[in-house]
Amino acid sequence: MRILQSAALEGRSAGSEYALAYSRILKEWGHFVHFLTVPKSQTDEKAKKLGLETVENIDLSERKFAFLRNLSKLKQVVACVQPDVVLAHWGPDHTAWGWSLRKTNIPLVRVRSHSPLIPNRHFAARWLVKRTALFIVGNAMQRSQYLEELGVPEEKVVQIPFGIKVADYPLSPASAPTGRAMRILQVGRFSPVKGHRFLFQSLGKLKSEFRTPFRLTVAGFEAELKTSDLQKWREESGLWDQIEILPNATEVRSLIATCDIGVVASTGSEAAARVALEFMAMGKPILASRVGILPELVNEQCGWLFEPGNSESFASSFKQATASSSRYAEMGKAARAKVEADFDLEKLAGKMESVLQKLVKHA
Repeated sequence: MRILQSAALEGRSAGSEYALAYSRILKEWGHFVHFLTVPKSQTDEKAKKLGLETVENIDLSERKFAFLRNLSKLKQVVACVQPDVVLAHWGPDHTAWGWSLRKTNIPLVRVRSHSPLIPNRHFAARWLVKRTALFIVGNAMQRSQYLEELGVPEEKVVQIPFGIKVADYPLSPASAPTGRAMRILQVGRFSPVKGHRFLFQSLGKLKSEFRTPFRLTVAGFEAELKTSDLQKWREESGLWDQIEILPNATEVRSLIATCDIGVVASTGSEAAARVALEFMAMGKPILASRVGILPELVNEQCGWLFEPGNSESFASSFKQATASSSRYAEMGKAARAKVEADFDLEKLAGKMESVLQKLVKHA
């Protein structure tokens, strides 16, 4: 197949990682993959490092008058690449390709791996939904939104979540933290939606209620929040000596290998939950908020769920986690098995390939 992936995403995001991961495997399997993204962005650099053919000089993240100019450029891209199918991973991509392909028989696929939001229910959105041959979603919540909110026919919505190459993550099951502090790890960009402040405050409230000592390591990179914001909240929580903040952390797998449990305290997002998958693949039980795909990932065999932004719910789950230390190794193995069975990238890429081949065949 000749596949054109369009992902107008600049930085490190679940959407760009999803597009790149599946593009790489489809290319390795012999398909011709062209990749269109924001020029000179991190996504563009990664695509080139993976050896993907990139489309230059088109920025679909631009707005207003650039939209009309891009339509003309996209028609030229179609004439040059002659794709069998186009996958749009972001709103601006979807709209631009909807217009550009309207006089062709090339199927347009909308991929929503990264965001729980849905299009507005106005005429243009309804037209775009009708023009789209298939919707690929990352989790059950997104599937429900398309079916119930937009009335998309069930046969046009396929769920293919974000996956990881499990073999790249060595199993490092945790042991009970006997005679030492429990090591907790949070990984992710410094952003309000990741719940850093909520986590610090909740742990601060619990400090006097449980006897098990703990140490929280927060690894990530600055985004909407600065390191100074997290440092301020650490001071306010009264846990300045128990929370370690690591901005620009690069050796994330080594951090995961040495932690006892992973925590995902997000108040939203987590449509792909890559970090949760990495924790689980390395055999770590996980304490996670009930958002995005996390309820589909985490069950009582491999972790604990709590309501997002709810301190009482978090406290209950955290106490269960500290009381279950003797089961960490067992739960970690169950977590690994869950990812191997349902979130292995190559298995999911096989489903992606099959879905696209069927779509192209009947175009």
